[in-house]
Amino acid sequence: MSGTLLLQSGKTDAAIGQLEQALQQQSGNAELRMDLARAYLRAGRREDALAVLRPLKPGQGGAARGQLLVLAMTSGRNVEAARQVLRQAVKAGNDDLDLLTSVASYFATTGAATEAADIYSGILAGRPDQADAQLGMAALALQRSDFSAAQALLQKVNEHDARDERAYLGLATLARIKGDLTAEVRWLEAAIQADPAAVEARLRLTESLLDQKDPVRARAVAEQALAVTQARPITLNRIGLTYFRIGQFDEALRRFNESVGLGFDDASVNAATALGALGRLDEARSQLEKAVARRPDWAMPVTMLVGMDANQKQFDRAMARIAVFEKAGG
Repeated sequence: MSGTLLLQSGKTDAAIGQLEQALQQQSGNAELRMDLARAYLRAGRREDALAVLRPLKPGQGGAARGQLLVLAMTSGRNVEAARQVLRQAVKAGNDDLDLLTSVASYFATTGAATEAADIYSGILAGRPDQADAQLGMAALALQRSDFSAAQALLQKVNEHDARDERAYLGLATLARIKGDLTAEVRWLEAAIQADPAAVEARLRLTESLLDQKDPVRARAVAEQALAVTQARPITLNRIGLTYFRIGQFDEALRRFNESVGLGFDDASVNAATALGALGRLDEARSQLEKAVARRPDWAMPVTMLVGMDANQKQFDRAMARIAVFEKAGG
């Protein structure tokens, strides 16, 4: 099994060993460096992650490189300490576009909207059509409910690059906020027409169609998403959720299990829920017990097991579960 697949399967130490060995033979491989950085971060090795990322030049690895750098610099730090580290990084790398947009995104999502806007504005001063900065400014406008500014920015991105799925998704989000589900569907369909391989637009479209009580069409779109998804585990989990909402529990279970098999452990709880909906309660309980054994501080399966215990009037067992959960730090 490759280092990347080992990492997806949660076998972090084994993944690190394989990725380190592979990188010795292919030191210029950006994807290998980023996968090793992800493995180091999962193991809590922030400095090792930074060390393996630093040789990558701006542009190598794209936005993922900037996001990983920010994650490595902020991992294990409180928000204010993380912001201070990122401010220093911006000063040292103010021509590194991937880093700048990732830092701005961090600021935007941690309550420092003004600093985020300053970074985005600085980018746009030299690159008026830079899509990441425009989309970031649009997100900030949505945060402060300035819908006209958000729409203008999103439409500008759309006009500059009609294949950029992110602009359509933003316009669809804006339509939903306004309560215009018809417009939301229209923007999502436009995204799919612009890029037949668009996955997120299809997933969002299934959710919108379900909200509008159109399960037949929602299922058809979900199946299209499945055809273009290239076995991405998180996407398979979301497709499973679509089938679950439609009431296709067998199909939902199949997709959740595929997601788990590709390393997305969170889908195991959804698989247990699908088993419960199918009346396979013993299997559901077994699935949840295994999830808790892997991660004793995982609140969702513990909560579900406590509920099952209570329904069977096994109150002592429920209390014992809660005690173990709290001891594990949950």
